[in-house]
Amino acid sequence: MTDQMADPAVVDAWLTILCARGLLHSAEPVGRSGWAVQRTPDSSPCFLTTPAEASRFIASVQRGQRR
Repeated sequence: MTDQMADPAVVDAWLTILCARGLLHSAEPVGRSGWAVQRTPDSSPCFLTTPAEASRFIASVQRGQRR
């Protein structure tokens, strides 16, 4: 991922896309630049506290989809 991905608006857009495509169950904003995400309805939420951390998470979801 590029530095551009660290923009909270870009992260929001990517998380929305991943949810719409069924790759994530949910992604909810937490505070100004954090997110609570769930991969499946039964999984525990994962809290991403920075845009950079969220970018790494998004990249891992994309890599997993390519396999």
